[in-house]
Parts: sequence; structure tokens; C-alpha cells
Amino acid sequence: MNIIYDINILDILKIKNNRTPTLIKNGVYFFDNLKKWNENYIIDTYGNLNCNYSYHARPVRSNLQTTYVNYFNNLNNNTYTFTRTKYLENNTDFIKDFTFPNPFFCKENIDKHIFYSGPKNTGALPHSHGSAINFMIFGKKKWIFFDTKTSIGKRLEQYYYTKYPKDIKYDEWYENEYEKLKKIVPLIECTQDSNDVVFIPKDYNHSVLNLEKTMGIVIELF
Repeated sequence: MNIIYDINILDILKIKNNRTPTLIKNGVYFFDNLKKWNENYIIDTYGNLNCNYSYHARPVRSNLQTTYVNYFNNLNNNTYTFTRTKYLENNTDFIKDFTFPNPFFCKENIDKHIFYSGPKNTGALPHSHGSAINFMIFGKKKWIFFDTKTSIGKRLEQYYYTKYPKDIKYDEWYENEYEKLKKIVPLIECTQDSNDVVFIPKDYNHSVLNLEKTMGIVIELF
């Protein structure tokens, strides 16, 4: 895993162009308002907004919705909120807690943002999308990457999408597939700690497991 301890916009452009999964240690320190995030802050600031939540490890495929107030008061001990929102200039919810300019992205780069929070052992099965940056405010998260630009990587991704469409926990997939997966394709693995940032390249498949209760935000880039 590529690990860096300091960051500037040229570093981000380089790892984006080279499609390099990268762990940026303590990258959240650039953003004072993100450091304020906890359950009470989200309830007080965004509590009346709707969020998606899931009992399984395909959270973007869940149609369950509630408010953040209800989620944190009643649901966050056994479900995972993973709420994707299209970024619009007239709707700066969550994005307003970022500082601009910053070394990671400009407002013009933002396609979507995803607020996430969940207890230990929640997560997301293998999937891919465009380039993205994951800012974890607190918690611990295990990552597994493989490249879908290869023919075997693409076939594996489609296999997992088909075999595990939803309604399955992360540990079931891991127990069934991990040992076989690491023999088939080169894997990149890392652990993301509180205040760490992970860069996810376009079309790089990844799965995540929350090793502790976590909270953070993903910025999906154009």
C-alpha cells in the first residue's frame, strides 16, 4: 500500500493519474470543522435530513430511509448509514465543513459525497466507482483493493455483484471468498485509522470492514 505522511495537490494529481490506492496518514488535520464530527454534532447540524441505512453489506442498494436523528438515536448499533448525495452548489450540507482551498480537491471536482457511520463489523462488499477520497473522522477500517482494469479483476467484480447482490454480511463474503481471492489477483490491503484519508482510484475494486465504530465522508470526484 502506498502510504504518505504529508500531502499537496500535486501529490493527489499524481496518485490519481497513476491510479495508486493511497493511505494518507492524519490527512483530516487540514479540516478543523471535520474534527468536530460526532453523533451529537451530526444530529444538531444535519439531524432533520434523510439518510439511507442498511442491515447488509451492499448499503447503496438499500431502500431504507430515516432521519439522522432517528438513525443515531435508534438504529446505529446494528445498521450502517451510507448516504450518497449529488453535490449541488446551492446545497452545501456536509461539504460546508470542509476548508477551501485544500490539498485534496476543489469544489469543481466534486461529483457526489457520501456520509457514512456504522458499528463494528459493518461494511461494504467489493465494488468500484470513479475516483474518490475517504476521510475517516474516527474509527478503524480494513480495506482490500484489486484492479478491475485487468480482465480477471473485472470478471471477479461481476461475479461478486451477481453472487452477493444484497442481504449478506461482510464476514460471510470474507469467509467464503478471501482465501480464494488472494490466490487469483494481486491484492492491496491496509488499515485506515482515525483522521486518516484513503484515495480510491477509478475502477479499483475495494471492500471495507469497520473494525470499530466509524464515521466519515467520501468525496466522489469527476
